[in-house]
Amino acid sequence: MTDFVLHSAEVAAERTIQDRSMLVLSARETEAFVEAILNPPPPGRVLKNAAKHYKKHREATADKK
Repeated sequence: MTDFVLHSAEVAAERTIQDRSMLVLSARETEAFVEAILNPPPPGRVLKNAAKHYKKHREATADKK
């Protein structure tokens, strides 16, 4: 009985992971996704500020090594 329960749980877990890891898009969604990847908008103010903050943090931690 224990082997059966473990096997059943394993199969169910694998199925759940597979179902949740696969993204299914409509044709319209696929086109929008590809367009965004191939032609991304320019970085906005928030992204630029985040990049500056990240670079300063990396420089500060690199100096401590």
